[in-house]
Amino acid sequence: MASRTEQINEVLQTLKSDMSDVVASVLVSVDGLVLASQLPPDISQENIGGVVATLLQLTQRAASELRQGAMEQVMIQSEEGFSFIVGASESTFLVVLSKKGSTLGLLMANAKNAARGIAEIM
Repeated sequence: MASRTEQINEVLQTLKSDMSDVVASVLVSVDGLVLASQLPPDISQENIGGVVATLLQLTQRAASELRQGAMEQVMIQSEEGFSFIVGASESTFLVVLSKKGSTLGLLMANAKNAARGIAEIM
């Protein structure tokens, strides 16, 4: 039987194969530890883990201060594409990076499906 990390990596690989616009996907703990990833060589696991942890802290605080309840997802649109972060479990988040021109609704739906699959593994 495959290890938990291997199973999660399979989910990440399936996400990328199901949607060619996906550039990278990473499972990150709330403290920035990268638990599994499908990253291109020009993106550092350590850097993405730290950036995501900081971003999560800020967005969770903003949601709380604005009386919007718990943060469920974060979407960033930039020049080169989208970054989408969604909860995979109580203490982990799935980060999906996609190319410019990606279909946002499809990206979000696929990312949420992958997050549910990861939650079942966790």
